[in-house]
Amino acid sequence: MILALTAQIILVFLGYAVALIAAGGFASVVFANVATSLAHDPEGLIDFSVLAMGATFEAMMHSFVPTALAVVLTESLRLRHLATYLVLGCVVGLMTALPLSAVTTAPAEMLAAHGPALRLGIASAAVGAFFYWLIAGRTAGRWLEVGGLIPGSR
Repeated sequence: MILALTAQIILVFLGYAVALIAAGGFASVVFANVATSLAHDPEGLIDFSVLAMGATFEAMMHSFVPTALAVVLTESLRLRHLATYLVLGCVVGLMTALPLSAVTTAPAEMLAAHGPALRLGIASAAVGAFFYWLIAGRTAGRWLEVGGLIPGSR
């Protein structure tokens, strides 16, 4: 059981790192619209790399706690479906992109003021959730089964 838990913890950290890079890269492509400029401007690749790393670092700072809660939920309940991770990713993206001041404003005003940022945050988090699921989500909670902590799993 200890070996299975250790392996899953490594997968969780690796999956989180890859998810952050994927979400940051996706946000950079959408935000900077660099897909066409990279082919003609080698310096654009440097700009894209800096922007992607900045977006990745920003996502890491703001999404750690909601993501940790989602990981604990999926591991403890042994949730392994892709749809679960996409929904939780969208929730994490909403929590990350939603400014705290938006809670006190009316929903229509909040969407008018922060709509594009919310959509970008939710879409980026869903991309990150997909990559997390590829690495660690498909084996969520399996360490509980290997250790015999789930009745009838041995």
